[in-house]
Amino acid sequence: MIISEGIALTASSLRALRAAAKLFFQPLWYNRRMYTLSDPIQKVPGVGDKTTKHLSRLGITTIRDLVYFFPRRWEDFSKKTPIDKIRANTTVTVFGKILDIHQRSAFRKRRMKITRVLVGDTTGSIIAIWFNQPYIARDWEKGDDLVVSGKVLFTRYGLQFTNPSAEKITNEVGLVHTGGIIPFYSQTEGINSKFLRKIINPLLYRVGCIIINDFLPPDVIGRCSLIDLATALREIHFPSNKDMLQKARHRLGFDELFLIQLSIAAQKQDMQKYKAPRISFLKEIIQQFI
Repeated sequence: MIISEGIALTASSLRALRAAAKLFFQPLWYNRRMYTLSDPIQKVPGVGDKTTKHLSRLGITTIRDLVYFFPRRWEDFSKKTPIDKIRANTTVTVFGKILDIHQRSAFRKRRMKITRVLVGDTTGSIIAIWFNQPYIARDWEKGDDLVVSGKVLFTRYGLQFTNPSAEKITNEVGLVHTGGIIPFYSQTEGINSKFLRKIINPLLYRVGCIIINDFLPPDVIGRCSLIDLATALREIHFPSNKDMLQKARHRLGFDELFLIQLSIAAQKQDMQKYKAPRISFLKEIIQQFI
């Protein structure tokens, strides 16, 4: 990330460095309870002792770690496609109804559950298959509205989704796993991207849930054409569009370099408080070694 304009590392800039530390202790409101970003991750609803151990393997031990655990990639599921327009080897998003749903055990691996869902809209229908996700058959039923996002392949059964992202909806507002630019995170045993999206999204989007004060001075934000920090954190996890994703990456990359510069300046300022001891030049002794 390249900073377009230089920033004078003045006394006011050093004060900004100290102000930056306050970012890590902003109040967090979740389900009418007050937290700080330094609180342990198990205070987040849905995170128990077992999940806490799994998250620690990803370096997530506090709420701040979670908010700053950025996606490693994004998939664009924003293109809404009628079923009759779908082509093989394309990534699409389909809005439709569940026409049929059933679950069976695999022939060779009886413990493996295969869930088959037939999704239809006004133009046609398509099959979606999930492996080892038995909760789908429990939580969904025929007639539910569904949005499915993923890559479509041509199989012996025709066009088919395999293990796509999907969620049951009542309206198109508030989609987390489909219907937009979707984040995918580094994962570990017991923790997948869907779970991370589920716990990160409320922290960033519920009104009053998280309060982040921007540590950059307004003049720096304006001069360098940056977006504010709260917007950058929302857009890095759940981008509104590709342009906002790029702006979020630019802002957060700027922050990283800016804080490094301020840290170096602060160290330099601290070192100037100390005077180096005077060392006498003993010319006669030194000449004996030449």
